Amino acid sequence: MTNAITIFLGLIAGMIALYQVKLNIISNSRIKWIETLRETISEYCMEISNCNILKINLLDENKRLKKNLERKESDNEILLDRYYIPYSESAKKAEKLHVKIMLYLNSENDYHRKMESLMIKNTTLIRKFEIDNSNELDVNINEMILGSKEIFRIEWKKSKRVFKR
Repeated sequence: MTNAITIFLGLIAGMIALYQVKLNIISNSRIKWIETLRETISEYCMEISNCNILKINLLDENKRLKKNLERKESDNEILLDRYYIPYSESAKKAEKLHVKIMLYLNSENDYHRKMESLMIKNTTLIRKFEIDNSNELDVNINEMILGSKEIFRIEWKKSKRVFKR
């Protein structure tokens, strides 16, 4: 009888330990997810801003060169090398980060859907060669940062709750 009680208590202690290990793994995974998503969103916002600056510089330089009546072939090369190629590389990097962030988000969550929507708008705005959409991009980036903070706050609370069980 005492052996049965000892075995039973050992099994219960083992189950509690396994449960705690599972909770720790979940919490650690959630924290890692938060850190990775935070870093990726930060890089994305910086790349979108960089892409926007490069696009504006390209448009300004093109406008300046159009005013010059003696436009040379080398002017086109300067536009290409100095402005368009860096813009294109920046846009490509921003789209890669966009996809990476989308893979971290859950479309069933309202905050995540809002983030997805803002990123789609940013991609559309970056592809349009209009200077006047710069303010809209800035607003979208600020909204993404605020939305991200809310996502991280909620996830951090969930992570802390796991330890309290």
